[in-house]
Amino acid sequence: MSIIKPGIDTPHIIRQALNAKGLATLAREEDTLQARNSKPKSTQYAKTSQFCPQDKGKYTDKSPEEIFDRAGIRTKKLQDGTLAISEYYKPDLWLTYKELGIDEERLVANVSKVLGNMNLVDSSLKTTGGIKVVQGDLSIPADCKMEDMSSIKEVYGSVLIHSDTKEEAKSMLKKMKFRPDFVGGKAIILPKKI
Repeated sequence: MSIIKPGIDTPHIIRQALNAKGLATLAREEDTLQARNSKPKSTQYAKTSQFCPQDKGKYTDKSPEEIFDRAGIRTKKLQDGTLAISEYYKPDLWLTYKELGIDEERLVANVSKVLGNMNLVDSSLKTTGGIKVVQGDLSIPADCKMEDMSSIKEVYGSVLIHSDTKEEAKSMLKKMKFRPDFVGGKAIILPKKI
């Protein structure tokens, strides 16, 4: 995994070439998930999110599927009983899962695939649970609370690390136990403050 500075050969988010590792299956699952849901593909801080400050504490007993749906994140139950989610980000521009009283660890415990980007900005996750595949980019902020990312084996996009130096970025990834078998894009160091 090579590390580059932004502006130098910064990759665009593109679908990676299909290979024998099962990407064809993942691509079909993503297409099926998008086709079955009439909602347009949401983006980070999706306008389809329906959380508001009055929702604090109302979703502590809801299923992950209900919470993701409320946040505008589509889900699909896989054959092995785990979930695939369309993407992962905080539920609202101004609110985090923790502020809503939602346990993020429980939320991702049964998730095995993220079919889009996984953004850990303002996340209280300490472990990635059962997430094995991130099909898009993985964004790791400088203040990330993550302690164990060892479950993630494949990232088909780039790994975006908010850090000031290459050494600091490597140290962050080592501390988080991030050792994927495959990264389709590049590791990109973004400045902590813009």
